[in-house]
Amino acid sequence: MTGIKNCPFCGSSNVKPYNLLGQDTDYAVACCQIDCGAEGPDKSTEQAAITAWNTRTDGWISVTFDMPKNKEKVIIHNSKNMYIAHYDGWGWLLSGFGYINNVTHWMPLPNPPTKGGDAK
Repeated sequence: MTGIKNCPFCGSSNVKPYNLLGQDTDYAVACCQIDCGAEGPDKSTEQAAITAWNTRTDGWISVTFDMPKNKEKVIIHNSKNMYIAHYDGWGWLLSGFGYINNVTHWMPLPNPPTKGGDAK
């Protein structure tokens, strides 16, 4: 669909705006790829939903936009520091250290280095 960027998670171009629950004031954009299903935030108009979907950052994802899969380890930021943690449905859990508050953004962990890969 013209004007809508590909999915930032799987790269699919199969993304579409839709009307939530048939209401005229609730719209979102979703990836229709079967193994992805990423969804943008709810917005009051279709154009606002498309704009929100198309807004990309440098890899950081706002917790108001999307959350990682349950118990997926990610990098989190709480406006002061970065940590590796996972979201368990109750909060952000640091392995062996308890919960951390005020998380604003997260990003997936990078892939591990390949065996014998060249250093940059």
